[in-house]
Amino acid sequence: YMKQFSIGARLWLAIGISALVMLAMFASVAVRSARLTAQSQAADERLARITLVAARWSGLTETNVQRVIATTMGSDAQVAQHFGPAVKATSATISELQKELEALAASDEEKAQLARVAAARKAYLDAREATAALRAKGEADAAQQQLDGVVLPAVKAYLDEQKAFVDLQVQVADRHRQAMAEARSRSLVFAGLTLALV
Repeated sequence: YMKQFSIGARLWLAIGISALVMLAMFASVAVRSARLTAQSQAADERLARITLVAARWSGLTETNVQRVIATTMGSDAQVAQHFGPAVKATSATISELQKELEALAASDEEKAQLARVAAARKAYLDAREATAALRAKGEADAAQQQLDGVVLPAVKAYLDEQKAFVDLQVQVADRHRQAMAEARSRSLVFAGLTLALV
């Protein structure tokens, strides 16, 4: 069948087929590269959102701790009356931020760390309520002991677990970037091999 074409036509046919193969290969690499870039960008945006929410979460927690310390250590009942509503409102905001983080958690590792954060938060909230109850009964010395011996260590554990969650997000992002770099490298190797064969 090919013998009916001239040598020139056969050469042009081979060049055309080679060009089509190269075009298909470049299109495949371009599509794969675009997909990898989009995945990487989505992962970066997710990390940025998680970092922002976690930073706000941590800041609000620290603010509430200072309010609790002020109400426990202060002898004026007006301090507790002043900060009480703010502590409750901030706690509600922290709960919303925690829910947002739970929704953003993608892996079992992230969900497990958030469970540890939630347990540490519950321990802190329970200790905080016990301290407030002692203060309300007029047991200032017992409330101060509860603050020093239970609340502050619970806060430290809670903040440490929050930080561990943020650190985990950095590790997840680094692993994702490395996987994306390896995938891009494989795409380039594929393109090089295809070019060599053509």
